Amino acid sequence: AERSGMLPALSAVTLPGDFAARSDDVATEGPAGAAGNTQYVTDVEAYQRLRESATLDAGTWPAALPSTTASGTPAEGTTIDVVMATEAATLLGWKVGETRTAFSTGSFRLRLSGTVHPRASGSDLWALGTLRAHGSYADLGDAGKLYRAVAWVDPDSWTRIAPLFTATSTQAWLPVSPAAFSVDRLDAVRSSLARFLSSPPPATFDGTPTALRFSTSLDRTLDDYVTRAQPANTLFAILAAGPIGVAFAVLVLGVRLLLGRRRETLALLAA
Repeated sequence: AERSGMLPALSAVTLPGDFAARSDDVATEGPAGAAGNTQYVTDVEAYQRLRESATLDAGTWPAALPSTTASGTPAEGTTIDVVMATEAATLLGWKVGETRTAFSTGSFRLRLSGTVHPRASGSDLWALGTLRAHGSYADLGDAGKLYRAVAWVDPDSWTRIAPLFTATSTQAWLPVSPAAFSVDRLDAVRSSLARFLSSPPPATFDGTPTALRFSTSLDRTLDDYVTRAQPANTLFAILAAGPIGVAFAVLVLGVRLLLGRRRETLALLAA
C-alpha cells in the first residue's frame, strides 16, 4: 500500500515492504543469583517471516497461544513461548526451557522454547537492529547493569498477546534494489524520494487515519554518488562509446557499491 503513493521512478527501484510488530520494554526476571540492581528488559516481537530469516539452533519454535479467556486475551500468569537469538540468550543467561516472569500491564511468563541465529547476515530484519541478533548490555554505574534482548512469539498469536503490553509499535521497511538503478534515472529517483518523504501516503488503522513518517539514508547516498560522479563525466563518455552493456554494468556497480555501505545488496527505507 505504501508503494502505491510513490511516483513511478521511485516505485521502480523499490520492492514490496515488510514489517514486524513489537511491544514496549517489558521488565523481565533475571537468572538465579542476579544482582538486585541488575535490570533485564525484553522486547517481545512478532515477525511472520522469522523462520525464513533465522535458523533454529536449539529447542523448538514458539507454540501458538490458545485463547484462554472469553475475550480471547491471555489470563494473568499465562506462559508464552518465545525464541531468542543464541548470542542474546547467552548474554542474558537464559537457557532453553527456562521460564521467567515478565511485567507489563500485569504479570505473565515467558518460556524460552528455542534459540536461533540469523540465516543471512544481510537479512533486512537483522540489519535494521543489532539488538535482535546480539542483545545489549550497559553498565549504569551506581544504578547497576541493564541487559536487553528481543524475543519472538508465534506471529499468528500476536493479536491475543498484544493486550498484555502497555504499548506496541510496528516497524515497516521498504527494500531498495540497487540493480534497478541507472545513472540517467537518478535525478528522477531523488526527486520522487524527496516528495515521498515529505508527503507519505496516508494509512488507516481500525478506521483511524494515521500519519506515516519514513526515514532513510538513501537520499544522502544518491547525493554522494552524484557528487563523486561529477569529475568522472569524461570517463562515463568513454564508457558510453563502448558496448552499452559494459557501460551499464560499470555504472550499476558503482551505485551498488555506494548503496552497499551497510549491506552488500540492499539499502533500506525504514518507517
